[in-house]
Amino acid sequence: MSLESSAVLSHLSSWLTCFELCCMRALNRSFYTGIPRHTWELTASNISSSKSMDQLSKVFPHVWCLRVQDAILEETPTMKSLMPWLNRSEELRKLVLTRVQEPAIIAPNLEALVIEHCPVTRFHADTKLPQLKKLSLSSRSFTALHAQCLIKDMLPKSPMLEDLSLASCSHLEQVLVNPGDLPALRRLDLSGCPKLDRVHVTSKLLETLDLSRNDSLQYVLLDLERVVDLDLSFLKNLTHLYIRSPSLRRLNLRGVRR
Repeated sequence: MSLESSAVLSHLSSWLTCFELCCMRALNRSFYTGIPRHTWELTASNISSSKSMDQLSKVFPHVWCLRVQDAILEETPTMKSLMPWLNRSEELRKLVLTRVQEPAIIAPNLEALVIEHCPVTRFHADTKLPQLKKLSLSSRSFTALHAQCLIKDMLPKSPMLEDLSLASCSHLEQVLVNPGDLPALRRLDLSGCPKLDRVHVTSKLLETLDLSRNDSLQYVLLDLERVVDLDLSFLKNLTHLYIRSPSLRRLNLRGVRR
C-alpha cells in the first residue's frame, strides 16, 4: 500500500504531531494537499503563540479531536489562543488538554473534554460548552470546594453532560451531588482519589458509579433510582454505607472490610 494512499494518510495523525505532519507536507505536492484532508486527530505540543494555533486551524480544518500538550500560551490563563480554532471549526468534537492551566473554552459543538495532569482548579467564567457530553478532569490541585463550584457553577451550562470523571484527583476530599444537579448524568467516576472521605450522590438517571480504590473513603450515601453498576471495591476504611436503589444489578464490594 502506498504511503500516499488515503488509508495510510488517515492513520498518520494518530501517530504524528502537528510539527511532524507539517514537515511531511513539505515533501511533495501529494502530501501537501492530502495530509490536511485526512487529518482527523491532531496533537499540538509546545505551542507558544496564538498565531501558531490560528495557522494550524487553517491548515487542518477537518480535525475532530485536538490534543494540546505542554502549552505555554501567550494569553494564559484564559487560553484565548485556542479561540480561533474553536470558533472556526465546526467538526471539532473532542478536546484533550495535558499540562495546561485554567482554561476558558467557548466551543458550541464540543462533545468531549479531557484534561489530564494539569493544575486546573476551576474554569474561567467565560467557558461555554452547551453540547458537552463527556468531561474527564484529573488535577493534583482539585479539592472539594472546586468540585462544588464545578457542579454548581460551570456544569449547569452543559445540560447534556452524561459522563463525568474526577478520577485520580489527589486532593479531592468530598463530592456532593444534590437532586437537580447534573440532570442528564449517566456515568460518574470518582475512583483513585486518595483523600476522598465522603460521597453523597442523589440522582434519578445515574446508571454507573465507580468509587473504587479510595483508601480514605468512610461515608457513602447514595440515593440512585436507575443505577445498574456500583463499584465500591477496595474501600479499606469504609464505615458508613447507605444505598437506596431499586434497579441495582451489580455491586462490587471486593476488598471492603466488614
